[in-house]
Amino acid sequence: MAARFRQVAEPAEIPPPAAVVPPPDRAPEAPAARQTESPQVRTSALPPIRQTRTAPVRVTVPLTPVEHQRLRGWSVEAAAELGLTEVAAAEVLRVLLGLVLTDPDLSARVRAELHRSGGNRRR
Repeated sequence: MAARFRQVAEPAEIPPPAAVVPPPDRAPEAPAARQTESPQVRTSALPPIRQTRTAPVRVTVPLTPVEHQRLRGWSVEAAAELGLTEVAAAEVLRVLLGLVLTDPDLSARVRAELHRSGGNRRR
């Protein structure tokens, strides 16, 4: 399962523009015509190149006051046990995401809870 998510997350390799071959039903352009066209006209005919996102993606998770209090309480306890001054709630969620993607038993438990709750408690 985790491999499937990694495959989706990793961008597909895009061939360089020189490797793009015109469809068989279109005749190749004459070299003379290519030299007289402006670069803007030529590049507009190519599909846009998708940029790989490198900036972090922010996700907002609305929690009830009780859920937030429990998360903060757990984080404070974890920080004390680990000898840290603080454990950020965002880091707890990052670790949980990593675990759910790599631990089949935890992944199955999360799926079962999603099935039980209808997949969205916020409806």
